[in-house]
Amino acid sequence: MPTRIVLSAGILERVVKRPFKPRIFKPHQNNSLGRCLAILTYGKTLSEAEVYANFDLAKIENWAMENKIQFKESKSKAMLITRKRRHNDNIYLNNRRLEWVTDMKYLGIHFDSRLTFQKHIEQIAEKSWTFIHMLNKTAKLHWGLGHKSLKTVCEGAVVPLMTYVALVWEEAFSKQRLLRKMQSAQLLINIKTAKVYRTIPYEASCVMAGVLPVGIVIAGNLQQYKRKHGLDSSEHQYDMPLQITEWSHPARRATILEQEN
Repeated sequence: MPTRIVLSAGILERVVKRPFKPRIFKPHQNNSLGRCLAILTYGKTLSEAEVYANFDLAKIENWAMENKIQFKESKSKAMLITRKRRHNDNIYLNNRRLEWVTDMKYLGIHFDSRLTFQKHIEQIAEKSWTFIHMLNKTAKLHWGLGHKSLKTVCEGAVVPLMTYVALVWEEAFSKQRLLRKMQSAQLLINIKTAKVYRTIPYEASCVMAGVLPVGIVIAGNLQQYKRKHGLDSSEHQYDMPLQITEWSHPARRATILEQEN
């Protein structure tokens, strides 16, 4: 079973309001993600984070021996999250020093040592390009998938891929250099959907294809999530679909009568 250790020194203070003590979570056996265990250790200094990480790993080793589970140190990685000068500490699992990496993938998100999420956005753009190029065989100019079908594919496959867990990499979304990579991928699917020339500008392609720009979609999803969970302090009101239990009974609905002049 692979283990991923993430050490943090200072950079998570803007995310975590107060320092927290490391805790061990037993992986769920029935969960498909139970074969991958991630440990986040926070410390004010690198030495403190190193002590916490080795302490947690010692507890994991004892728990694994009691449950007859073995963690592979060859598949386990350690990453230091900091914007200061890098320093590789000694983190041990099964009496062997773990390999240090600059980025790792967990739950479909690529985390790097500075939390820039640049590689994650690059992977999103590359997956989108690969998926769009696969549509070239079935989406030609005069035959193949039509406008409605390609628009459904865009809204059901490409957009969810680009907006996956956007709340995590929200700060990276504000950088125009990374946003242009996602816009270039959306431009390709817009050209296929609207069946226009490749020289069309990005904003015009969104109008011709009848879709929203990916930047507006991500910003809207972020605002909706924050207001729904009370993370946004703004007083702006917005409409949300009511749950079935809150629907009014048909007998209690007000009837509107039209008056003839």
